[in-house]
Amino acid sequence: MNLALARRLRNEPAECRAIAERMLILADDRRLASWSGGARTLLGWAIGSDLPDEGLRMLRDGINRWRSTGSELHLPHFYSSMADICLQHRWIDEGLMAIENAVEAMDKTDERWAQAEVERIQGCLVAKVDVTRGMEVLTKACDTAISQGARWLAVRAATELVKLSKGSGQELRAEWRSQLRISEIAEGLETSVIREAAAIL
Repeated sequence: MNLALARRLRNEPAECRAIAERMLILADDRRLASWSGGARTLLGWAIGSDLPDEGLRMLRDGINRWRSTGSELHLPHFYSSMADICLQHRWIDEGLMAIENAVEAMDKTDERWAQAEVERIQGCLVAKVDVTRGMEVLTKACDTAISQGARWLAVRAATELVKLSKGSGQELRAEWRSQLRISEIAEGLETSVIREAAAIL
């Protein structure tokens, strides 16, 4: 599951899908409800850019299966994946509802490793209706990622922030720059996420 999760955070749907499909076959064959649910959430995100309705349906089913075991772990990430699909298709209200669920799960369990990703997607959604407020949320996402040592997530949030701020005269904070050196990122240099970041940060 962690390998598919890494592909999700690297924004690699095809690779995530291939892993999640294998994981789903194994989980269902062995009747592992939580892993079956987890595989469905990852597969739902992976197909969501092309098939948003099917992707969201699979994500909801996966979350229900996951929670049926009593597990509350990973819910912030699962809900952020729903929000990410909504962002891709400009379903703002539904996306923000998913973000609310992610925040509620974080507040309940204090599981915050995905917080910067939740905030990044929230900022992008909010910016569709209020650019200034969206930039504020993306700034928070950068701060969160840097404070957690999550350089990859910091780069993603900063990239979105720079794209929004072009023409506004706003620049990245000086204290962020040492944390956002693309040359110091150890892996994923071939991904679209890092290629885009390298071009604008």
